[in-house]
Amino acid sequence: MKTISFFAVLIVAAAGQTRAQDLKSALVRMQDVYAHSEKLHIIMEVKVFETIGEKTPAFHEKADIKKQKENYRYTFSSSEMLLNEKYQIVVDKDSRDIIINKRDQKIESQVKDVFKANLDSILAHYNTPEVLGDSAGATHYRVFQKHGVVDQIDLYVDNQRSIVKKMEYRYRDGQFVSVVFEMFDTTPSFDEGVFDDKNYVLIAGGRVKPSARLQHYRIFGED
Repeated sequence: MKTISFFAVLIVAAAGQTRAQDLKSALVRMQDVYAHSEKLHIIMEVKVFETIGEKTPAFHEKADIKKQKENYRYTFSSSEMLLNEKYQIVVDKDSRDIIINKRDQKIESQVKDVFKANLDSILAHYNTPEVLGDSAGATHYRVFQKHGVVDQIDLYVDNQRSIVKKMEYRYRDGQFVSVVFEMFDTTPSFDEGVFDDKNYVLIAGGRVKPSARLQHYRIFGED
């Protein structure tokens, strides 16, 4: 089963627009909102099916992305990442590892560059989108990739907010992926301490140890 990441989801979504200005505007808006909003909370449901006709997904997870100014917290499947004023912390729940490093502006700029991709240059790899009508307050678009592992992409754009509500894409080998944006909130309220590194590690006297909820995890990196 192919690995899905939040960034890959948005890249594939961005690649899906060609002719229709409404679709392009929605994708540019999502790109811009993610990059420039001071506060943002996104929840996505991701389902992966081995074939398009199957009812039970082989993979079913939710991605939770929180942003407040330059603080970020991501949770997806067995991974968590925190980026706050001091540290970048990555947690792998499968291996029970915590990787901690001081903030790296170079890495951050590389991440942000993902959202600066020239959409028009990407579009050359896709055919003109078909408009298949409205469904539950969203316009349904379908595009086909000329080459590559992904064959068909369906996007549902909210008619009022001009953002993508749902995306479905099919691999040439038959695998089918559904991504539903359950939340795309640009004015969220977060609990106090949500971006605190103490959720993951405790640092005192030059020593780093896991927080209580991760007490049996190994720590790698620097304090």
